[in-house]
Amino acid sequence: MAESIALAHDLGHTPFGHVGEKELNRLLKDHGGFEHNRQSLRVVEHLEKRYNDFDGLNLTWETREGIIKHSGTYDRPESSDFLPNEQPSLEAQIIDLADEIAYNNHDLDDGISSGLLDYDGIIKLKIWELAKEQYGKALPKSKKLGTREIIRTIINILVTDLINSTIKNINDNKINSFTDVKNAKSKLTSFSPNIEDANNELKKFLRKNMYQHYKVIRMSLKSQKIINELFHIYTEHPDTLPADYTENIEKQGLIRTVTDFIAGMTDRFALEEYKKLTDPFMLV
Repeated sequence: MAESIALAHDLGHTPFGHVGEKELNRLLKDHGGFEHNRQSLRVVEHLEKRYNDFDGLNLTWETREGIIKHSGTYDRPESSDFLPNEQPSLEAQIIDLADEIAYNNHDLDDGISSGLLDYDGIIKLKIWELAKEQYGKALPKSKKLGTREIIRTIINILVTDLINSTIKNINDNKINSFTDVKNAKSKLTSFSPNIEDANNELKKFLRKNMYQHYKVIRMSLKSQKIINELFHIYTEHPDTLPADYTENIEKQGLIRTVTDFIAGMTDRFALEEYKKLTDPFMLV
């Protein structure tokens, strides 16, 4: 179940990540908005066609609950149909933090290799110092290899701490059954206070120095423009949609059809569609 939730939790994400999601949500403010966890659930419950007798995939209630209740720094899903007052399964809770570990360290690696992040600032972070201490030997002379060794160590620190802290929380709260998990006052997966502080410092550093970097902001503005123009072109000219999508308009409405089409795009596909629809020299 953990693997299923992990693989499915971002199926509904728009092109260009949270920037694309924010823009699509703005465009749909009068149509219920857009939230990628809800769209992920829509993909597995309605959009996937694998069975003759019903739409969607044959997933358990608990797996679908884990998808809609995925939460983190950028995710605040609405889950009124999935017992919102109860905690999600341990598997789903683990995925929330596993996702955070993955994207924070991926962004850290990307930020260093792209030159967006100042290396002298990174090595002062508490989590970097902890990783260097745990690594316990001289780093490779190659800066690239040294960075990879430290980031790999950071991931190990976070994963190990998550496991140990979660076991402690389960024991401290006398959790003995699935019902106990669901009725717990708070989530049972967490980092220890010391590692939580170090991880929060890393997130703040990335937000300030990478996500708010002027080059990233420029790309974000381009991404918003692409999503915005694609949405208006498709809604104003439905005949530009592929045939298998135009067939859905009568059944589920134009706005929903366009939303599904855009949300299902990769970054590259969205860029290609934008060029085809706006560049007169681009073959369609």
